[in-house]
Amino acid sequence: MQLAYERLNKIVCILLQSDSPITIQALADKLNISRRTVRKDLKELKIFLDKKGFELIKKPNVGVWLELNDNEMKLFQNELLDNLKNSKQLTPKQRQNYILKLIFENSDYTVSDLSREVYVSDATIYKDLKDIRDWLKKYNLQLIKHKNGLNIEGEEKNWRKFTAELLVKVQNEDILNNFLNINYDNSRIDQSVYSSLKDLFTDVDMDRLIEVLENILIEVENELDVSFTDQTFNGLIIHTAISIERLKEDKNIVMDKNSLNNLKNKEEYRIAKFIAKKIDKDLAVHLPEAEIGYMCLHILGSKSLKNVDTDNLDDLLKTVDQEIIETANSIIEMSEDILNVSLQNDRKLFTGLILHLRPAVNRLRYGLSLRNPLLENIKKNYPNVFGAAWATSIIFKEKLDLQIKEEEVAYIALHLGAALERKKRTINLLLVCGSGIGTAQLLASKLQENFVNINIIDSISLHSLKNCNLNNIDLIISTVPTKIEKKPFIQVNPLLLKEDISKIKDELTQLKHSWSFNTSAEIDNSLFDKNLIFLDLNINSKEQLLNFLINELVKKKIVKKDFSLSVFAREELTSTEITKGMAIPHGDKEFVLQSRVAVVRLKKGIRWGNDSKNVKIIFLLALKDKSKAKKFFRIFNLLVKDEEFFENLIGANSADQIYKQLSKNTF
Repeated sequence: MQLAYERLNKIVCILLQSDSPITIQALADKLNISRRTVRKDLKELKIFLDKKGFELIKKPNVGVWLELNDNEMKLFQNELLDNLKNSKQLTPKQRQNYILKLIFENSDYTVSDLSREVYVSDATIYKDLKDIRDWLKKYNLQLIKHKNGLNIEGEEKNWRKFTAELLVKVQNEDILNNFLNINYDNSRIDQSVYSSLKDLFTDVDMDRLIEVLENILIEVENELDVSFTDQTFNGLIIHTAISIERLKEDKNIVMDKNSLNNLKNKEEYRIAKFIAKKIDKDLAVHLPEAEIGYMCLHILGSKSLKNVDTDNLDDLLKTVDQEIIETANSIIEMSEDILNVSLQNDRKLFTGLILHLRPAVNRLRYGLSLRNPLLENIKKNYPNVFGAAWATSIIFKEKLDLQIKEEEVAYIALHLGAALERKKRTINLLLVCGSGIGTAQLLASKLQENFVNINIIDSISLHSLKNCNLNNIDLIISTVPTKIEKKPFIQVNPLLLKEDISKIKDELTQLKHSWSFNTSAEIDNSLFDKNLIFLDLNINSKEQLLNFLINELVKKKIVKKDFSLSVFAREELTSTEITKGMAIPHGDKEFVLQSRVAVVRLKKGIRWGNDSKNVKIIFLLALKDKSKAKKFFRIFNLLVKDEEFFENLIGANSADQIYKQLSKNTF
């Protein structure tokens, strides 16, 4: 890790300046760290130095020293200077992750120990610990201070969930800088997964553990006809490694009998049991039934690679619960309304949503976490699609009684974004000619000369048309008369005359128009109230702002008092910051008396979550039904897409101006 790396440089400096061996106790005293930490650092330093061709000598009861001649000493000093120059300062979040790792490893760290370890003041450590406590609360865990240091306490299942989340989280952060040059080119294990586990469980032969687990999962795929995605494969490695190490410390997971019995009927339980049996055989670690059940939950919530496409959609639907199918249809319907585009005939979207929703619903029901490394990029680059996907959270609550997190929202946004990209595709043409190859080539050449964004799939005879697969064809152009019912058809002269070109233009225009809805839509003025639009408030925290807005809604009898609990519960679950410095906090519809949206434009942005950016515009949603949600998110979609509309909102001088802007009759 970067901090350990800086400390190793300091150890090297001490060794270079010493004329004789120096003891571990002396190093610990000079660096103000424990002897245990010194031993660990020296172990990593030796691996690093061996790779560089330098030798670190350790002798019991004598000490530690560097075996270097004059030339090696000069080379080493130059390299050390370069290392120190290139050393980077950690961000607060990286520092907090490192502090968490230290506490995981050793519960004897005090605030003073941590400040010395990470080279910051005690005041900074106290601030970091506050952020860490807030993060731990989301997992129902507590950071407890005892007389010897700090410790993380809570239920075992919550501890493991948090640990796995932390490991996945730091995979994409450059703070796990280890000195092991292990070649995993032929492995499916992500290098950062290995580094994370190795760094957390320092006293474990992680090389062998991961190798065995990887072989077991590959065997599962081969023998049980299962295919894991790389994300699922690495996730199972993390989960299983944590479980095995916790079991060695007699930290057992607990699961009630009813839940366990329900899981035993599922195919995923059979897979988990197979894995457990192999672990028992290859690692001599027995997994109790509750552990097998817990592993089953992770498989239920994971994605597997299945060769399912639109051609065998009917077979897929036979294996899917009706609630999943209805949810997918509702998501498509709501997204159409918000994005003003027709998506009903996009079978790829329907198939993709169903395949995503099956594990997603299991994750949400069983409280499993899913890290989406594309989240921030999706928010930034596809904000309108992300907003539309956010709106579908109402469907999850209405149909499945589930609260959806922004990571899941982002995956739905990916499916919607792909569908929108398909809308931009070229139009696929099929040519039917009765006069031979030469005529077909001339017609194709004339079409390409006069039209852009067309793709001529094939040129065939009239006889071949009867047996032709027309699934990917948008328009058939023929030089001979025929009857086609399934697809748009135009008969033209083989020489493609002016009137033929005109006919084709009209047909192409109609085709593209049929792919999109009319962009004019009525806005429900009753969503907004001039008395619920607040400008340039001087509020410094999210909690203070939400309490202010909720009190206003309660006073006006728009929501019940319990609306507050549901709003804050939603914020605890996941951040509602979207994009462009906007946030959309909201509560459960059961506490809403009448649909309204409160609007705030702050004088100065406020932090909206541990990982969120500052927000300046807040829409507090109190919506009773799906139709009201659609209407709001159509406005929100316009705010995201239309820069002028957004700038007018930012620059408005009064609540009245904002009200008029948001309550236009059409957009």
